[in-house]
Amino acid sequence: MADYPKEVEFATGKKAVLRPVEITDKDKFEEFFLKFSPKEKIFINEAIEESKTIENWIKESKNNIFVPLVAEFKEKIIGMVSSRKAKDAPSINFKDMILLIEDDFRSSRLGSILLSELFSAVLPKRKKIKKQSL
Repeated sequence: MADYPKEVEFATGKKAVLRPVEITDKDKFEEFFLKFSPKEKIFINEAIEESKTIENWIKESKNNIFVPLVAEFKEKIIGMVSSRKAKDAPSINFKDMILLIEDDFRSSRLGSILLSELFSAVLPKRKKIKKQSL
């Protein structure tokens, strides 16, 4: 996660900062999660409104078990993507993935950007295969 923070620009000209979750994000997360209805959070298997959940994410991210990235605009969290992986597993478990985007940014391609960042941050780099003639 050494490539962060990273700035992205949307077609509208607005810019957001992508970065890993930090311990100081607890209040920002509480505000962010309040924007989503229970229906929108139905498939999330964690109590995301609880500050203890965020503390656990930060601890687990240091051990490469949980990989959370946030997008910030004007110092407010506007999106997040995360996934969990086993300690020694080479890649993430897609069934435990969370992707939440604030309403105002849902048509900005922020979801695609965050997913792409998550995949490139945690999936092992593939070696290029040289073509061989037969």
